[in-house]
Amino acid sequence: MASDVPAILKYTRNVYYIGNMEIAKLEKGRVTFYNIDGDVIEKPLTEITWDAESAEKGGYEHFMLKEIHEQPKVIRDTINSVVSDGTVHFDSVNLTDEEMKSIDQIYIVACGSAYHVGVGLQYVIENLTSLQVRVELASEFRYRDMKLNKNSLVIVISQSGETADTLAALRMAKDSGVKTLGIVNVVGSSIAREADNVFYTLAGPEISVATTKAYSCQLVAGYLLALQLAKVRKEIKDERYSELLTEINTIPEKIEKILENKERLQWYSNKLVNISDSFFIGRGIDYAKGNKEVHHEKSIYINSSISSNT
Repeated sequence: MASDVPAILKYTRNVYYIGNMEIAKLEKGRVTFYNIDGDVIEKPLTEITWDAESAEKGGYEHFMLKEIHEQPKVIRDTINSVVSDGTVHFDSVNLTDEEMKSIDQIYIVACGSAYHVGVGLQYVIENLTSLQVRVELASEFRYRDMKLNKNSLVIVISQSGETADTLAALRMAKDSGVKTLGIVNVVGSSIAREADNVFYTLAGPEISVATTKAYSCQLVAGYLLALQLAKVRKEIKDERYSELLTEINTIPEKIEKILENKERLQWYSNKLVNISDSFFIGRGIDYAKGNKEVHHEKSIYINSSISSNT
């Protein structure tokens, strides 16, 4: 038994995830699961696809540097999980074309860095479709008297799949009879188990406090969702769809080229290493990106802010 998968990966790749109000009885050679009423329940055995080395530094000086360099691979893996033959396939997400056509309002609910992903996706979805998108902090969404339309889609974003406020917001949405979609990184997490549909980002374990690869994968997942919504709802031309999907497919290669230019990156690092304050300016989706960078820099103890009209 363990609180997280990395603790037992050197012993096994097969795990059971136990949920709230569930009981596990361990005996030699077997395990039996019960609900709170004492009834036997069946639970699926989950195979972990990443190894223990993924949770180690792998020769890098620190985890953040390692995770920055892992971005091309994990973004490529996330794209390839739903893209083939020049189109997006949401079979694994279990979101049908009919369901996407019936949506008339989208709520994106998250905390921390995932919230800033949602703000960026709001611009993308509204730009590609006629849908209205509202982005809400999960810590506020769960305490408001929300009048959710039955044709709404509530998207919750969480790297761990265990963010308490986001999980509570998900449950509130489900209690309202609204369809839910989780964008999560951890297979078998609470959000992954409870959301109606799940889009897994394949970022692997992220150890650093300041998110890098998980954030990038969440953005890419959201872009793919936005693109497919536009296609299914016939709000984008085939040529434009193919053009944008091609652009998404080139993201890993572009990041690789940036990371290969180590001398230039070091030059920028030397220029900025001693700053005590940073200020960002942006408009539209760049404002969303700027807010994410403010959040990011604060998480590594740099005072940071972005201009606004308030």
